[in-house]
Amino acid sequence: MSRIADALTSVAGRITAGAAVALTISVGLYPDHPRPIDPVRLGAVITAVLTWILAEIASGRKPSAHDVALFGKIIDLIPPATVDFLRNHNFDDAFHSDRQGGLHELADWDGSRYQFSDRVLQRRWKKVHRDIQNMSEALVRETGPIASTTLLTARRDVSTGEIAEDAAAHHVNELNRISSGLSKSMDGFEAYARGRLGL
Repeated sequence: MSRIADALTSVAGRITAGAAVALTISVGLYPDHPRPIDPVRLGAVITAVLTWILAEIASGRKPSAHDVALFGKIIDLIPPATVDFLRNHNFDDAFHSDRQGGLHELADWDGSRYQFSDRVLQRRWKKVHRDIQNMSEALVRETGPIASTTLLTARRDVSTGEIAEDAAAHHVNELNRISSGLSKSMDGFEAYARGRLGL
């Protein structure tokens, strides 16, 4: 039911619901020859009307100020530079620590103040937040600083002989995989949330 209600908030969903109402009324309530109204067709008409009403109610809802503010915080903590980093960086190369943006802060979010009141939006955010936590944990686990610089690398121990080359390659591949997945889920969430919140 939640997916149906979600779809009905779109313009396409509302048009489809309205068309369904018109079609079922024309077929169900106006038979081509005298006969009693078919209960099955009448049920279809009622269902279509209720669906249309649900679509209109859903389209008229206003996002809460809390949800709009929370989305703004998320975007602030993942600026364009971090989005580009997640999408394009190859972890075989070193990177500046500031390119991580607010990933670690987002990963630590917990509690109702960091949840959307819109249940559909919260379900989507919950998945993205899990991806952020996975990325944060992988960065902590599989990267380290280069000497006294602000650069981080997944090959931090190769030069000292403390880690085998195949292990370093595993770190790189794992980070690239997790980063790519987070980039896609974050892009999808941002696009959906902007539409859902009317931004």
